[in-house]
Amino acid sequence: SNTATINIQDELPQRANDILTALVSAYNYSTISYKSKSLVQSINFMNQRLAPLSDELDSIETGIARFKSAKGIVGTSAAGQLYLTQTAELDAASNSIRLQREILDALEQYINDPNTREENISVVGLNDSYISGLVMQYQQLRMERSKLALSVTAENPRMVILDNQLKQTRSNINKQLDILRGNISLQQQNVNRQLGTAQSLLRGTPANEKVLLERQRQQEIKQSLFLLLLEKKEEANIALASTTSDVRVLAP
Repeated sequence: SNTATINIQDELPQRANDILTALVSAYNYSTISYKSKSLVQSINFMNQRLAPLSDELDSIETGIARFKSAKGIVGTSAAGQLYLTQTAELDAASNSIRLQREILDALEQYINDPNTREENISVVGLNDSYISGLVMQYQQLRMERSKLALSVTAENPRMVILDNQLKQTRSNINKQLDILRGNISLQQQNVNRQLGTAQSLLRGTPANEKVLLERQRQQEIKQSLFLLLLEKKEEANIALASTTSDVRVLAP
């Protein structure tokens, strides 16, 4: 049933009310905490990468300013500016591929490591709705198994069914991971080819300007990744703020 009636007998009615109210409150808190766990992990994942990136950006910007001052460079040539424009979009695509690859690695470890203790893992930033659905299904099965394990043994028919479902879901996720890795590799190869073509714009460019352009490009790569991580972190924060319990009290 989707509706449950909870009763308690006590010589003090108010104490009974307080106990039931606290029970429902604790259940709701537990539900929200479980649903929020993967989002919190995602935010931590982004934070761990944002902190060093910020320091790297500051260092690169300072280095560019000093290099310009030392070499007396005021601006860049038309070819150099075109090079930066073309590589900016390609580097942003490469950063997105890199982020997805890191998420796939974390997901593979979560699925296949028997020592994993986390109930959930976040797939925020992974551009594949099918594998996201499989992960949600896997996490739900894990939660059901954890609850069932409190009252039955591993030989229980229901437990055997759950274990088989978990095994099959793991297999499906691993197959999809292989497909995604193949697709990501093809995307990266295409980006690398286009980056190689963009390099031809630097022929005949003075040596000092080439050095400056490479430093500016590194700055844009870091900045692009920084903004991408900020965007994914904001998505996770919005999802976290909107997390609610599935339980509603019909009659206090």
